[in-house]
Amino acid sequence: MLIKAEAASRKLQEYDRGRRAEDKLMANRESLASTSYQVLAGTDNRLDNIHPSRFLPGAACPATKLWLKAREAIGSGGHVPLSTYDLGSLGLSGCVSPRGWVEIHNPASTSISIKMFALGNTERKGKHNDADFCDMEDLSELKNAVRTLRAAMTSVHPWNRSVDALESFLIQSAFCSSDLASVSKQVAVLTKFIDFVLQENANRWRDMEPFLTTRDLRATWSDFFSQKAASLQKLPSSHQPSKIHSASRPPPLQFSPCPAQLLGSPSQCPSPG
Repeated sequence: MLIKAEAASRKLQEYDRGRRAEDKLMANRESLASTSYQVLAGTDNRLDNIHPSRFLPGAACPATKLWLKAREAIGSGGHVPLSTYDLGSLGLSGCVSPRGWVEIHNPASTSISIKMFALGNTERKGKHNDADFCDMEDLSELKNAVRTLRAAMTSVHPWNRSVDALESFLIQSAFCSSDLASVSKQVAVLTKFIDFVLQENANRWRDMEPFLTTRDLRATWSDFFSQKAASLQKLPSSHQPSKIHSASRPPPLQFSPCPAQLLGSPSQCPSPG
């Protein structure tokens, strides 16, 4: 009986601590509207002169709202690109190509590709054109590229959570394994989808629209894959415009080869030089 009483007492104490934590978080949330931080003027060179405002608490508003606020503040372009961010501390040293660093600094860039963040593509020099970047053949390589993309984005634009949303979708769906179970070139299809999402978010940034959230990406993948599945029967020479593009935008991005086309001859990488 004594042991049961002690166990019940511990459970009650744990419950009380949990309730106190919830009450504290709720009180802090309610006080946000009346709490402001004074941001002092100063200078910052991103290297050895770091302004204290970089260490303010993170924004508690919706990520899509923060994205739109950044769009208003920054404009359609981005920032001066650098490659000196410390990814080595994360075990990702040398995983971003120079082209990747350039493109990720511009939120409106539709030239960005997940291939630019694959280690196999950074080990070969002289990659400047899209055709210079080889396809990834292994799912583990793709997963590492997604992780590298997220780490690079966090370093460049901490307010940009679009890659976090993309990674969350991929993890929650086990990298779309159920839909791709019968497709041999799964990594190639996922690469095309990731690139499409990156380019779509660039369009949304330019048009001052929210990025694709994890929930949005479920429908985006469904539309993307259904068009690819239909093309397995038709094998069209070109694809129809994506339904998720609004009529007010410039011509929509064209999908790259469908799974059926990817099942043909293996990808050929250009020789160095």
